[in-house]
Amino acid sequence: MKRTTTTTAYLLVEGNDDLHVVYALCEKHNLPENFVVRTPKSMGATADNADNLLAVFATQLLADDQTAVGIILDADQQNRWQQLQIRVQQANLGYQLPPQPDPTGTVIPSPDGYAPRVGVWIMPDNTNPGALEEFASQIMLRDANGREPLEPFANKILDELEQARLNHYGAKR
Repeated sequence: MKRTTTTTAYLLVEGNDDLHVVYALCEKHNLPENFVVRTPKSMGATADNADNLLAVFATQLLADDQTAVGIILDADQQNRWQQLQIRVQQANLGYQLPPQPDPTGTVIPSPDGYAPRVGVWIMPDNTNPGALEEFASQIMLRDANGREPLEPFANKILDELEQARLNHYGAKR
């Protein structure tokens, strides 16, 4: 992606996997790079994860250099939306989040015309529990029978990594 404007928008993600998926999707769809993707570590946290992302989120809302802040979180915990609501309330900037996320993506306007507008996406689809992996599975190309032709190969490789104890992600599938 080519930078087209001075960046005043930030997209906050849980970690490097999310960062790379966002950039790959933007490149695939020829979207201009008019925002910066940031992870918790890039904002001073000790590790990249959802808890640290929620912790630095309010700080990012208080920064002076942006017009928009987006956040992508996994819904691998049932109360992820409520956790985000609590952080936004704690920031005490006047943002009002709805009781549930909008299935098409939640956008909250600036409460005062100075604070950035906020966009929220809860992986995988703003409705169901899951994470980046489920989102990726949903957007995979399918054959005429609705099957993803590479999935059996990917599962075989993951099984082999788990059996050899070479995986660093844990057996989550």
